[in-house]
Amino acid sequence: MRISEINPDVLTPQQIAILLYPEEPKDSEVFGDCIMVFGGPGLDRAEKAIKLFKEGKAPYLLFSGGDKWGERDEIEAIRMKQLALDQGIPEEAIMIETFSNHTKENVL
Repeated sequence: MRISEINPDVLTPQQIAILLYPEEPKDSEVFGDCIMVFGGPGLDRAEKAIKLFKEGKAPYLLFSGGDKWGERDEIEAIRMKQLALDQGIPEEAIMIETFSNHTKENVL
């Protein structure tokens, strides 16, 4: 499923699940335009995305996540960006979205 195929007015739990937990690609030569990472309490998603970026799976990383209505000390997207920079990802290959507070906002 592509994000462009989603109607944000009727985003269903099933669509969110497909975006969050897609099936593993059958073809190891699958490439995309961008690796999108939703925020969360840990950095495991960002670490996986950085690995995929280094494997050449996409030319850009997009980190999405805010501070969860002020509940987190750090903005998730900025924390993930810093991890990517620390691991040698060029800044021009990183995009961030810092206002979303939950998964539906990440997708939109």
